Amino acid sequence: MERAKEIAKDRINSAKAFAQEKLIEAEREGRRLYQEKLKAAQIELESFKFDAMAEIDAKIRKAVEDKEVHVREELVKELRKRLKERFPMMLGCFIVWIKDNFNDGTIIVSPSFKEQVKKVVGNRYNITESSDINGIIFKHGRMVIEFSLDSILEEFKEEIDREIASILEG
Repeated sequence: MERAKEIAKDRINSAKAFAQEKLIEAEREGRRLYQEKLKAAQIELESFKFDAMAEIDAKIRKAVEDKEVHVREELVKELRKRLKERFPMMLGCFIVWIKDNFNDGTIIVSPSFKEQVKKVVGNRYNITESSDINGIIFKHGRMVIEFSLDSILEEFKEEIDREIASILEG
């Protein structure tokens, strides 16, 4: 009987040790799974933060681009308006320059400026009317000079872009 008690006690102790070992293994496995899930959650959170920051960055960039487009449009519109007001006087100076520097050539002129050109140069040049331009084109041999609102705006495009940049920075 004593021997049976001893065997039973050994089995109980062995079972307790086995249970304790399994409990420790389960605890380790639980910690490992917890760490895996924690790491996965942290990666997902970082990914979410990165995506959110990229979305915010894209929205900010779009807003800046929209503002730049608006500023550019307004600036060009105002510049075009002011040039249009002063264009007849500027055109007069250009025509005088042509007259002072060239004895012959062809002038293609928009209908609205034909009389102004004829008044300055008379019959000295071949003058042709074209509604396709808003200003004049002077041709002398292989040289061609366009003087129009669009050519002036194109000529000063870099200055306009610098002005836009300074407006946006300020």
